[in-house]
Formats: sequence, C-alpha cells, structure tokens
Amino acid sequence: MKGQLKRNRERKWYLSIITIITMLLILFVPHLTTEATKYEVTDITAEVMGDSVQIRGKLNISDDVQEVYFPTWRFLDNQKDLKWWKGTRNGNEISVTIQMEDHGYVPGEYVTHIYIVDQTGYVFVEDLTFVYEKATLQSEIFEDNSGYRVTYTVPDADNVDYVEFPTWTEALEQDDIQWYRANRVDNTFTYDVKRADHGNQLGIYYTDVYAYYKNGTVDTGRVRVVFPAPKANVYNVSTELDQNGDDFRISVQIEPNAYYQVDYAVWTQENGQDDIIWRPSDINQENHYFFWGKRSEHNNENDIYHIHAYIRNVSGDITVFETKIDYTKPLPKLLSVEAKNITDHAFDVVYKLEMPEGVDIVNAVCPTWPKTAVPQIIWNQPTIQWDGRMATITCHHEAADGEREYYSHLHLEDSLGRKTIYGTEVTLK
Repeated sequence: MKGQLKRNRERKWYLSIITIITMLLILFVPHLTTEATKYEVTDITAEVMGDSVQIRGKLNISDDVQEVYFPTWRFLDNQKDLKWWKGTRNGNEISVTIQMEDHGYVPGEYVTHIYIVDQTGYVFVEDLTFVYEKATLQSEIFEDNSGYRVTYTVPDADNVDYVEFPTWTEALEQDDIQWYRANRVDNTFTYDVKRADHGNQLGIYYTDVYAYYKNGTVDTGRVRVVFPAPKANVYNVSTELDQNGDDFRISVQIEPNAYYQVDYAVWTQENGQDDIIWRPSDINQENHYFFWGKRSEHNNENDIYHIHAYIRNVSGDITVFETKIDYTKPLPKLLSVEAKNITDHAFDVVYKLEMPEGVDIVNAVCPTWPKTAVPQIIWNQPTIQWDGRMATITCHHEAADGEREYYSHLHLEDSLGRKTIYGTEVTLK
C-alpha cells in the first residue's frame, strides 16, 4: 500500500510538472497544433530581390485563416538568427517579404517554415529552403584615368525592371549630378562613367545604385571612386591685425589652383587647447582662403595664438599649415590719422603711432585704390619720423584720372612678426 501511494505521489508530481510546462508553452510560445493537417500550400516561390526575399504561395483552404507566419533562419546557424516574419493573405494567396538586413546580409542557404493561425492556434503547414546571394556593387577605374565602370550584379536579373546610377563629384557638391541608365548583360548591369561628363574633375566621385525590382522593391548602394589630385602647396601666407587689436585675419594662397576645403583651428598657448575654436574659410577672387578671428573669443588673452590651417584637396589628402600671432606685448597704439595736402590730383595721409617698448617697425607700405573703379591698388613706401617711441608715418598718393574718392591703408609689420592694418577714406578737392 505504501509503495502504491508512493507511486501515486510520484505520478501526481510528474503530471503536475507536465501541466506547468504545458501552461507555460500556451502562455509564452506559439502553441503548435499537429491535429489539424487539412492545410496545404502549393505553387511556392522564393525570389531574391536585392536585399530582400519574397516568398509566395497558395492555400488550399483560407476561410478559417486568421494570420500567417514565416519563421526563417540560416541553415548553418542553429536558429541563432530566427525571426518570425508575419505574412499577408489575399484570398488564398499568401506572401511575405523577408528583409535580409535582419539576418545580417549573410549569404547562404536559409530555411523557412509556414505556419497558419486559425481558431485552434498555430498550425505547421510547409517548409522550404532558399539560397540568398547578395547583390554586388563594384567599380573599376580605366587605365587611362578617363573614368570608371560601375557594375551591379544580381542572382537573377529577370526580377529587375531597370537600374540607374546617379553620379556626382564631391568637389561640385552634386551640381554635376547625372542619372545614368545601366546596360544589362546576363545578370550584370553596368555603366561607364566618364570624367569628361563631370568637367574632368579630379578627386572623389560617388555613384549610387537604384535597382528597381518588378515587385516594387528598390535596392540601393554606393561606390566611392578617387582620382588622385595634387597635394596643396601653401604660399603667400598673410596674418593681418586690425588697428584695435581684437580682430585678426589669416589667409593663404594655394597652388595648383583647384578646389580646396580649408578649416582653421585657433587656440592660445596657455592651458593647452582648452579654448580651441574651429572656423571654415572664405575665398575671394584672388584665390585667398581666409577667415577673421577675434581675441574676445579667447578671453582677450595676452598670449601666443596658434593657428593651424587644415587644407583638404579633392582627393581627401590633407595638408596642415601652421602660424602664430604674438600678443604677449601690446600692439602699436594709433594716436591719430589725418588726410593732409589734399589737391585735385594728390593727397597725404599721416599716421601717428606710439610703439611699445621692445617692439620696432620692420616694414611699412601704403596701399591705395579708388572707391568706384575696379581695384587698381597702388603700393607706396611711406616716410617715417621718430620722436622717442612716437612714429609719424606719412603716405603720399597720386590720384588716378577722373577718380576723387579713395581708400588709403597703412600695412605695418613689427618686430614680433605682426602685421597691423590702419586705414581711412579720402575725397579730393
């Protein structure tokens, strides 16, 4: 009797475990019904459409069908990438589009099961396999550097309606974009991109692919092609300070004359680069790449200001140029500026400056140009008279025919390498 009770207790314990497992399966796992075997799926197809796979089939019975699922995984990965894809039903036709991005774009053989959901639960109906081969996009530069060939290859080109290759250069920022229709040979779509169609630009070219599949899917991708350009050679570096000492202008000229992207970084020497500021450059008609900085952006520190120019050519190669401005000593102080001896054909501009101790004038020039005409700058050498630390600098200018209004500047370079610009306007009698 005791043995029988022990066996009954063991049997009840076993049944309880089975009951709990069954309840958990019902709650947390799609419950599978093997009793209903009436469903069949025929005319099953699996077509690779770029980075997606479309599976279609026909149900023999569809009236009781509530939902349809297509759990899919890679054959060799033990269901590590398993995903239950929810399909659609239109009458007795069922379908699903599997996005291969969710399976890591891993090529190879995949397994898909088809489950029907009706009033009894999840019913396994059919299984199938398909092979995913990722479409490839490649480029190859011609030997004469005149262009390159773009190639888009798919497993079955009959599924593709047409392919386009929009192409542009980075230097022209898509102003030169061209949409090329690809040519098909077997399962490959190609187009030969010519540099001549893009102004014979050197540097970086981008070509996108838009593959339009017959089912409405659009596959996209991009190639980047580089035609090396000469590295930048920096010359004619100019560092100019305004007469108040706050604003400073840095400019460089670059050869060969081509497209460059120039960014400037500025910081003071003390405390490392804690005040670093980045500025893009502007460019003028003389091909000067310049920017204006402010000491006030660096707490008006009386320090050495470091300036780096990062010059990127159209191939992406970067040249770094560096200079500095010494603000550890005061700038020359402008006491007055006055136009004198004005006639109908000439004038003088007199600048009075107080030079700081330990700072001397090493060079001075006086550029002048008329306001209304196309700038014809005349560069004159001034006269300098000293009285202790006081400097009187006189710039004499001869007028051009028919011009009455002028800009007159003084460019002064001191012994710390600083170039300060002073200026005024003059109207003749």
